[in-house]
Amino acid sequence: MHESGDLRHSDVIQIDGIPVTSAERTVVDLGASAPPWFVAKCLDTGLRMRLFDIWKVHRFMCRVAKPGRTGIGTIRPLIDERLTWDGLSESHLEDLFRRVVSTTMYPMPDSQHNLYDERSEFVGRFDFAYPERLSIIECDSEGFHMDPVSFQRDREKQNRAQMLGWTVYRVTWRHLVDDPDAVRAIIATIWTD
Repeated sequence: MHESGDLRHSDVIQIDGIPVTSAERTVVDLGASAPPWFVAKCLDTGLRMRLFDIWKVHRFMCRVAKPGRTGIGTIRPLIDERLTWDGLSESHLEDLFRRVVSTTMYPMPDSQHNLYDERSEFVGRFDFAYPERLSIIECDSEGFHMDPVSFQRDREKQNRAQMLGWTVYRVTWRHLVDDPDAVRAIIATIWTD
């Protein structure tokens, strides 16, 4: 049995008549018992589902942080990292990509970048982009990019971007999990070419 000494009335919400802790409190408290990768996944999912924003989680963490409080050491670096991210990602795969980029010396790319041609016609929305380097990074997952319609649309959008002078790089789950150095090499190439 565990009892919290810093639980406020505002930290409790009702779901179907059952009192539970708020989403931001839950994700911070997870750091006391769950591995960092799981806390990161929960934090990113909560952000994507708009259960909270990163500043709300940050404010809660600051309120309860004190010497000896478990979980803060796990959640703090995750929050600090996400405070530097521009916009929400749309998938766990994109979150993994951001984590790999955060281990480099290079800036975080723009997320969900809308590209327009010289006539201001919409070319497409890309997962990540470095507009100043005319570089796009697409995170390809089998679940979202392999059906015939998505596959065709992705290739058309890539061709249009390349005709406008952009370079398109594609990364997969396997790249990010099994060979993150290859992804880091792509980022380095973007910034050194």
